[in-house]
Amino acid sequence: MSRQQDVTRRVVIDLKKVEGEIPRNAAGDPAFESLGLIVGHPTDQPGKGVLDVFSPEQTVALVNRALYQMEYSRKIHRERSQAQRDAEKPVKEAFKRLYPTVSWANATEEQLKAAVQEVYKPKEEKNA
Repeated sequence: MSRQQDVTRRVVIDLKKVEGEIPRNAAGDPAFESLGLIVGHPTDQPGKGVLDVFSPEQTVALVNRALYQMEYSRKIHRERSQAQRDAEKPVKEAFKRLYPTVSWANATEEQLKAAVQEVYKPKEEKNA
């Protein structure tokens, strides 16, 4: 579903209005413990539930937004990790050539600098 078609984005959630109603933990983070009081539902729990603060439509919108953010974060983290591995690959290869008996995990700062310089030195130096 494209962003333009996401009907949950049309749901207005005025956080400022309900800020004081949101239960919080010692760190100040939201700390709901139940969905809320749905009359006659067997999981009714005392205390402030999500549906005691937000309407069902707002709850759906919040869940959809949270899922979107989680999926986006996972995707971006995966892409960033891959980019980092791609950038490290030539340096690791140079390190292995320069220090064949030393593990990458045990590399010193000087050894890492030497491997980086090996990868990024001008082409005429590499061919000399």
